[in-house]
Amino acid sequence: MKSGPQNNAQAYSLVEGKDLLPPTRPGDKYYWVNRASTFYIHKMLELRGLTECEERPPYTPDARYMMYRLRCFKVPGSNRWCEFIIEYDIYHPSHGIYFGCKVVTDPDCDHRVETTLATADWERVQPIMLLRLNNVFPDKDFTHRFRLTDNDADHTFWPFWIQLYEDEGIIDFGLRALNLIAAVYTEYYEGFLPQPPAKGGVELKKLAPVRTAFTLESHNDLDDALNKLVREESVTGVAGRGTAGANLFHYYLRKAQEAGWIHRSGSYEYAWMLSAELHDVDFHELMQNIFARIARDLGLNKANVPWGALVRVFLRADGTAMKPQIRTLTPKAALRKLWKARVAAL
Repeated sequence: MKSGPQNNAQAYSLVEGKDLLPPTRPGDKYYWVNRASTFYIHKMLELRGLTECEERPPYTPDARYMMYRLRCFKVPGSNRWCEFIIEYDIYHPSHGIYFGCKVVTDPDCDHRVETTLATADWERVQPIMLLRLNNVFPDKDFTHRFRLTDNDADHTFWPFWIQLYEDEGIIDFGLRALNLIAAVYTEYYEGFLPQPPAKGGVELKKLAPVRTAFTLESHNDLDDALNKLVREESVTGVAGRGTAGANLFHYYLRKAQEAGWIHRSGSYEYAWMLSAELHDVDFHELMQNIFARIARDLGLNKANVPWGALVRVFLRADGTAMKPQIRTLTPKAALRKLWKARVAAL
């Protein structure tokens, strides 16, 4: 996020979008840079032509940035400007795309004085900015998304910046968040920014935990689902005690393994794979019949198949994951008859 000398022709062709990646060969100086930049360059170009922001030319002939500016104003009574920018450094793809408030100071001013003032302003607006960003994006928590700059060179300074993750949209997320940031700064300099929430007023978000598949966690979740099923559907109450459901299910899995229908995958913490000749409809019928046997063996009213838990531990023969919608498959009568006989013989 600071300027530096580069291959000028290459930088300009990238910024102008005429020649997104100049031809290079392995071993050339910019081969790996170009290769890594492709994704980010095309993502930045999604902003081209939007009325909400303007494409900014490079500051100098040796600049290496793609920049789109949403808003710009001079801070009253100061020697600095606030630019609200989405930027990408084509020579540092590891930085990714980032956005925030970029402070530009007048050439003849004391730059360090202005950066000190800009930092103080950032500390004042941060609580309100965090509150509003978390309000607008309920599935995200910005508590740790504000990054601090590591330089203040060339009369530019970023009090903070936010990296745009690769799975986040540059328009529906990046540009919208930048607009909120600009609005907070505008209110602050115009004297309309509300008081920050009381201490402890902004609680850390309790985002949904990250769920995994083909792990010991997913194995344990399946066992829990099996035992819960038995407890809820037990006629006598005896069969539902302890781990009866999980134990019996894993017994039938071992039988299915002996029959050659499934096998354990060593590529994951915990995963089963179908044999090459089995397809989704076969898996559907295999599970339906195994759970019908579990219901009979344990004297249950019924035994609904926990598809959501199953697809987190079973893979197709080609290694791809199945979806819970596998429950909606309707195999032909002949296939249903075949699997009923196969599971009955276990």
